[in-house]
Amino acid sequence: MPEIARESAANENQKTRRDRTPAADANTAVDHLAPLLRDKLDASERDDLERMLEAVAVIRGGPIEAQERFIARTVRVLAEQH
Repeated sequence: MPEIARESAANENQKTRRDRTPAADANTAVDHLAPLLRDKLDASERDDLERMLEAVAVIRGGPIEAQERFIARTVRVLAEQH
């Protein structure tokens, strides 16, 4: 790949990452990890994960509304049957 094209692609990737919000990144991560977590975690382990997410929110000064929405969405997505 010519140097100019490589530099342009790198700049575009950096711009895309910069334009994403933490919430979008977190939701994207859950969407990608959900199939694996659904397959590998039993109900008790999913409950443990929910408690861990809540504990992290408290440590970070929350839970704030966005954290509560994220945790609720994560729990809901992991509980879905596929």
